Amino acid sequence: LGQQQELDGQLLVAMATYREGLKRFPESLELNRSGGRLLVGLKQFDAAVPLLTKTLTRVANDREMAYYLAVAERALGRNRRAEVSWESAQQYGTYAAASLFNLAAIAWKAGNRDEALDRISRAVQAAPDAVRAGGIEVALLRAAGQAEKARARLAAWRLMDPANSLLRVEAVRLGAADASVWAHLAADPERVVEVVADYMRFGLYADAVDLLGR
Repeated sequence: LGQQQELDGQLLVAMATYREGLKRFPESLELNRSGGRLLVGLKQFDAAVPLLTKTLTRVANDREMAYYLAVAERALGRNRRAEVSWESAQQYGTYAAASLFNLAAIAWKAGNRDEALDRISRAVQAAPDAVRAGGIEVALLRAAGQAEKARARLAAWRLMDPANSLLRVEAVRLGAADASVWAHLAADPERVVEVVADYMRFGLYADAVDLLGR
């Protein structure tokens, strides 16, 4: 019933259904999984952690729940716990690429550039059509001083998504002429916010400030 309510867009109703179910069947693996996952989606991170932790105690190799637990732990400022959970989630499966993306961000912000570049490369290998990760790959290569490699990867990604805002900004940073990109970004503040958010996630604060300043 809760899953059907989620599919119908009734997320708060679904959460109430899961909570009622957990009162009656507190050890139900599926109710703990569904409740924990939905609580993360609703940004109720404190409430999500116990359910997700309980699930992983029962099924230690549940990569999906490890990913959601990492998201909750990071939101609560517990970065080391988040990193451990993402390490588990990245081993294989649907959440591998997203986990590697987040692990790359942790590594870059910690100053481990080679590790970050390796993780973002593995993320795009796991999800070859993940243009967002591709844009970050270009940005990190540029920031690491590998301009030629950054241009090569940029060219490959722009064949896939030539209108992508991050890729267009990175092209300008790498020397391309594209005066219209600023009008494109100015037309919708969300376009700026999306690029800036990714820059900030990876600690590329100077790039974020420069873009916001425009």
